[in-house]
Amino acid sequence: MLVLEHSYKQAGKAKQITILSLSDILAICLLTKVESSLLLKPIGFPMSLSFNSSISGIRAATDMLSVSAHNIANINTDGYKKQHVNLRGDNGSGVIADITENTEAGSLYINEREETVETSNVNYIEEVVTQIKARHLLSANAAAIKYTDEAQRSIIDIIT
Repeated sequence: MLVLEHSYKQAGKAKQITILSLSDILAICLLTKVESSLLLKPIGFPMSLSFNSSISGIRAATDMLSVSAHNIANINTDGYKKQHVNLRGDNGSGVIADITENTEAGSLYINEREETVETSNVNYIEEVVTQIKARHLLSANAAAIKYTDEAQRSIIDIIT
């Protein structure tokens, strides 16, 4: 559990102490796209590198799942070019997901109006593999957050 200081602008209430678990902070970060370190900066709590790294890993996994789902949804759309997520490390700790469009040509066929049409270049098997990778990335980062939370609870128990 982490203690956060939250200021109110209402008359009569200057400050209130709020206790949030790492899972609460994770939910806030994922839902609002707020960086985790920004939540704790006002009172000087340093976020662990593993927590920031895990949040970025979870975001990357959700990007991979979203892009793969979008590709599968467009597998029968003529001319559709699949998207791909490239993962790279950032300067601190964590991962950045870059989404690019694949320019490979799809197969050609002649439609009922006798026009040559290009199919989508989406490969269903590749998308299933991408979703499996994303699931493992998500699970590993969720486990890292769980163990970081448990370790920080143990430290707080020792201190108090």
